[in-house]
Amino acid sequence: MKILLVYPYFPHPRCAHGTAVKIFNYLKNMSKNNEVTLCCLANGDEKELISEIKPYCKRIIVRELKLKPLWIRFMTAIFSLRPRIVDNYFSRELLDEMNSLLLTERFDVMQFEISYTGEYLNHLENTGNAATILFEDDEITFLLALRKAKKNWFNI
Repeated sequence: MKILLVYPYFPHPRCAHGTAVKIFNYLKNMSKNNEVTLCCLANGDEKELISEIKPYCKRIIVRELKLKPLWIRFMTAIFSLRPRIVDNYFSRELLDEMNSLLLTERFDVMQFEISYTGEYLNHLENTGNAATILFEDDEITFLLALRKAKKNWFNI
């Protein structure tokens, strides 16, 4: 199968975000029997790790993670229709690369990790060529568990 994996961070165990190890292991396991194309964002230091994930990906599209200063992010969040976290991890350059890729490639699965990567899906022009579009469910599971925990807490 041909898989397009969209992730808002760089997936390497040495990166400082929680799901990087999980996605790195996804890549290792999925690449055994599938062609994986990774689209992600990275800061300057993380780009040095590209060679370590290259064996697991047919293609890697990495664009610079450009976080604006906090006060600018706060001000744009006031006037934006999107949540601030979505604006933080949305890259027009990455979107353009993905649109170009979808003009020439057909994917069996497009997997969007972490809910705010769903904003890319809103702007992709040729998603009809994917047989299946998946979203990661860890956040949904966490929210359900949190809701249950709060309910039980108040019943004590």
